[in-house]
Amino acid sequence: MRDFEEQCREVQEGTRILRYPVTGIISDYHELPYVLIGPDPEGGCTEITGRIKVSPRLLITPRQILEKFGEIFSDDGFMDQELQMRSFRFAAARDPSKRIASDELLVQRHDGDFQVRLDTREDELARAEDVRTSLIHCPNPRLYPVSLESFIQSILHREFR
Repeated sequence: MRDFEEQCREVQEGTRILRYPVTGIISDYHELPYVLIGPDPEGGCTEITGRIKVSPRLLITPRQILEKFGEIFSDDGFMDQELQMRSFRFAAARDPSKRIASDELLVQRHDGDFQVRLDTREDELARAEDVRTSLIHCPNPRLYPVSLESFIQSILHREFR
């Protein structure tokens, strides 16, 4: 059996973001809805629909911490004048015997090929003209938080570049 770290690496490298939200991240508290679909080892596929809650952009400046970055890191010019970040949260159960159910997370199993389900959901989002919901292919839905982390990283990369 492969070790957990290797499995996570494979999921991270195999995650594909098929649809991004057109609006991207906005300045206030908001949500990023997503549909994540991947193959089940026993056949069929798993579809996870949920929302990631996003905080407003948090800025930490030297004025707020009453020190200069050069003093903190003993090197002038080492850090940008501002540190920027966001916080994200989503449900995850590390113990497979536990079940998560909420208004913000729905896990469904479907018979048939996962690629067909992925294409169907992409068509449904396009027909509904849904520009907010992201579509994510996850190689192993049991490790879906790893794919969501990849999605969040790609969103942050687009926002903070």
